[in-house]
Amino acid sequence: MASTRTLETNLAIVAERNRRAWCARQFLAGFVALILSLGMATATVAPPATYAPVLVGALVFIVLADLCFFAAFRSGGTVMRVICSICMLPTVFVVLDCLDRLS
Repeated sequence: MASTRTLETNLAIVAERNRRAWCARQFLAGFVALILSLGMATATVAPPATYAPVLVGALVFIVLADLCFFAAFRSGGTVMRVICSICMLPTVFVVLDCLDRLS
């Protein structure tokens, strides 16, 4: 029996798959940036060196992670929105840790 799906239906299916794949790539990029940021924020630096370059890197990566999570948040469904909201929470830790170490 031949398929009865129309061209519009097939295009809609492909568009939905592409949207989900893009959302997953944004989430993965955000997760990698989040891990790098948390690693940099909790790193111990030897006494002659300063924390400033490491903490600036941590801030840059956490902003990048939040932008990726926000992009996935906007294009994802309810489950993706909840997951992205939870993944954005370490931003508070990184920013407060950077402020504490730099002051």
